[in-house]
Formats: sequence, structure tokens, C-alpha cells
Amino acid sequence: MNYEDEQNQEIEALKSIYFDEFEDIESGPTAKFAISIALDEDVSADGYNADPGATLALVVSYSATYPETIPTLSFSKTTGLSVEDRESLLEQLTREAENNVGMGMVFTLVSTVKELVEKLVRDRRQKAEKEDEERKRLEEEAELARYQGTRVNVDTFKEWKTKFLGEIEEAKTKEMRMAAEAKKGKLTGRQLFEKDKTLVNSDMAFASDGVEVEVDLALFDELEGLDEDDEEENNVLANFTEDD
Repeated sequence: MNYEDEQNQEIEALKSIYFDEFEDIESGPTAKFAISIALDEDVSADGYNADPGATLALVVSYSATYPETIPTLSFSKTTGLSVEDRESLLEQLTREAENNVGMGMVFTLVSTVKELVEKLVRDRRQKAEKEDEERKRLEEEAELARYQGTRVNVDTFKEWKTKFLGEIEEAKTKEMRMAAEAKKGKLTGRQLFEKDKTLVNSDMAFASDGVEVEVDLALFDELEGLDEDDEEENNVLANFTEDD
């Protein structure tokens, strides 16, 4: 096989196919050239690059024994492709080249890389769209939750009831403790009158306008008993609530 003739014939065919997209870099027995690959307009304009004319160039360097050996492949003029993307594309192109050893393969490689890049861009766009839809769905659910409140089931009701009864018990305990502290050091009516006899005389004089009135101190004992009865009623009510 005359490798140089094979290479020249393929180059002439490629120039006629790609015309403006073909660029000579080096001539000679081991020619080097680049072919700009235009992506489909819908892919190029949405997700790859804002410019519909964005291109990816495949650089091909013939070996001395091409097409019996694969050429050296690389990329130039790339936009929107990460290092990992380019490495993955080159690995797939190399496998494709190895499958076509013995025949002119550049046209096949250009078509392959175009399909691979377009698929990569479409997958990336679809992923972004799904993520955007998921984000909107979560935002809508959060907005609805603000107005709907928390849905009640058996478990959440039991949790709320336990917390609610605990708050009531805590409030009652606090109230009883405050009442007990308030009674400490506070004299009853009988104790006040026994401590200061003039209170009896002054109050009775004021109430009766000078008429002498006897005070039955036993009445104060009965009033104190009423306070104790009230406390017993409160304890019974508390026990009734706990049984519920």
C-alpha cells in the first residue's frame, strides 16, 4: 500500500466534503489538519454555547503508515467542554479509530465526535431542566405547607397531646408554687386582730359609728376552713384532669 497516496486521496475528499470547515496545518507525508464541527443549531444555541455558530475542531495528524495505523487525535476551539469531557471523547474516538484500521476513517471520526458532543450537550441540558423542575416543585410544596400547616395523624396527635398536658401540668405546678410562696409570712385575719387589739376597736368604731360591737374570733377559723376547702376542690379537679 502506498500510504502517501492513500492519505492525499483522503485529504482531497475531505476538502470537498467540508470545504470551509477544513484547515491545513501541516502538509507532507504525515499531514496535519483540523476540521471544525458545527453542532446542530438547537443544541448549539441551548446548553452548549449562546452563539449558534459555535464549533468544535477535531485535529488529525497522520502517522507514516496511516491508514494501517490510527492517526493522532486532539481537539481545538472547544467551548463548553470540561477536561473530563474532552478526555472521554478522545477515548471513544480512539476506539472507533481502532475499529476502522486499514481504511480511510477521518469522515467516520468527524461524524462520531459530532454525535457524541451533541448527546453530551443534550444530556446536560435535560439534567439541568430536571433539576430546575425539582427545585420549583420543592418551592411549591414549601409554599403550600405554609398555608396547610402540619397534617395530623395518630402519632402526631399523641405527641401534641403529651406536650399539651405537660404544659398544663407545668402551669398548674407553677401556680401552686407561687400561691404557696405568697402565703408564707402572711397573717390570717384572726392573727392580725389578736396581734393588734386596737384594730378591732378602730374598725368596729368606724363600721358602727360609735356603737359597741362584739367580735366573735371563731368566725375567722371558719373563714380559714373555707380556704382549705377550696384547695381540696382544686386537688380533686387536678386528679380528674390527669385521669383523662
